[in-house]
Amino acid sequence: MKALRVLSILLFAGATMFSMTAEAKKKPKTPQQTLKDQLTPIMPNGEQNLYIFCEEEGYDKPGEYMAGFGIYEGAENRQEALIEANRVAVEELGTKFAGIINNAVSNYNKSTKVPDGKKISEKQREGLTTSVAQTAVNKYGNAVCRKFSQAADGSYIGYVALHFMESDIDRAVTEQLQEMKVDFDREKFFQSMQEQLDKYNAQKEKEQASYSE
Repeated sequence: MKALRVLSILLFAGATMFSMTAEAKKKPKTPQQTLKDQLTPIMPNGEQNLYIFCEEEGYDKPGEYMAGFGIYEGAENRQEALIEANRVAVEELGTKFAGIINNAVSNYNKSTKVPDGKKISEKQREGLTTSVAQTAVNKYGNAVCRKFSQAADGSYIGYVALHFMESDIDRAVTEQLQEMKVDFDREKFFQSMQEQLDKYNAQKEKEQASYSE
């Protein structure tokens, strides 16, 4: 009887171990984290750290180029997504450039060293801060990044980054001033332009330094 009891206990233990082994086999293994998963920060309240195409290329590099960044959502096809994102980037870049031109004209006209006959009229100033900026950006701006993605609803999202080299500013503005037949003191005007560009770049460097802190 004692031998039968020991045998029963051994059989029961073996069956239990077999059952546990089978359950372990059925239970899915926890997937190993990839390097990307390990490097992705865990955000509070379910937030995610999103990667946006062309965003880094869309930042200015003071002293070298101004940049424009455009995103367009809800496009029916990839071509529309990129065309519209490019339009947004051109508008942003043109707005930046127009602001520099506007301030340069203002300071140029206020200078006592500029003869009245060489000053830029208000009408010419309006043309410079709108069409000239857009024309210059369209002609000399370079698309350095073009990407698209597809949303869950099947529509497309376009991403575009443009660069406008500072070395092209004088040439671009001169061409437009000549086309508009503006009589101006070239040396003094572009001195004013450089002063405004330097102020703009100093502000951008300050902003970018604060982001990296």
